[in-house]
Amino acid sequence: SEMEADRKSLLINLGGGVVTDMGGFVASTYKRGFKFINIPTTLLAMCDASIGGKTGIDHQFLKNIIGTFALPEGVFFYPKFLETLKFEELRSGFAEMLKHGIIADGDHWRALSSLYKVTPESLAPFIIRSMEIKNEVVTKDFKEENVRKILNFGHTIGHAVESLFMKKGSLIPHGEAVALGMICETHLAFLAGLIDVEHSSAIITKIQHYFPYIDISEFRNEDIVNLMFNDKKNLDGNINFSLINGVGSCVYDQKLHADQIIMTLDFYKNLGVE
Repeated sequence: SEMEADRKSLLINLGGGVVTDMGGFVASTYKRGFKFINIPTTLLAMCDASIGGKTGIDHQFLKNIIGTFALPEGVFFYPKFLETLKFEELRSGFAEMLKHGIIADGDHWRALSSLYKVTPESLAPFIIRSMEIKNEVVTKDFKEENVRKILNFGHTIGHAVESLFMKKGSLIPHGEAVALGMICETHLAFLAGLIDVEHSSAIITKIQHYFPYIDISEFRNEDIVNLMFNDKKNLDGNINFSLINGVGSCVYDQKLHADQIIMTLDFYKNLGVE
C-alpha cells in the first residue's frame, strides 16, 4: 500500500523460494489479486518453488499450510545465479531435480544420479528438463486433484520431519528433508509391494551418495506420524502417499497404515547406526 500498488501493478519476485512463495501469495490476495513474475535465484526455486502456481507460507510449525493457487505471468531464470549459492543450497535444489526424474523421467534420474559432483556447471544442462517435467505435470492438473499429487513424493514424511526441526528451532534445508523423505517413501513403496527390494535399495543408495544422514532419533515415530495427519494432502483421516512403482513412474493416493510408516521410520533411523 505504501507503494500505491493497484490491480494493474506488476510484482517482480527476485529471489529464492521464500520470496517467490511470499510474493506470489501477496500478489494473489492483495486487492483480490494482481500480476506477478518470478525470477528465481536458487536452484530450488528455479526447478520447483517458482513453477506451478502454488504459493505457500509456514504457520505454527506446519509447512506451507497457508497459500493459494496463482500462476505467474512468467518465470525467468539465469543459471549464473547458481554461482552465488553455498553448496548446501545447491544440493537442496538437486533433491527436487532427482525427484522429478524418479517420478516422471527415468533418463533424467539416471543422468542426475550419475553425476560425479553437484556443481553449477554439472547441473546447468538439466535445469530446463526439470522445469519442463514440473510444468507438464501441473498443466495436466493445476488444482492438484489427481496426477499433480505425484510431485509430493518424498514430501509427506519430509515435511513432517522438517516441521519437527522447525518446532525445536533447528532448521534443516528443505531439499535435505525431501531427500530423507524420498529414502523413506522408497522403502514404503517396497513395503507396499510397488517395487522390489533390489530396486528400492539401489535408489536409496543413490540418494545417500549425495545427501548426509539426518539424525531423527530424538523424535518419536508417533509424533512424526501425527504431524502427517495435519498435512493438507490428507483427507478423511487417511495418510495418502505418492509412491514410485518404478524409476520414472509414480502412483498417487496410496493409503498406508501407521504401522508401515513406523516400520519405515525405524528403517531410516537404523541407517544411522550401520
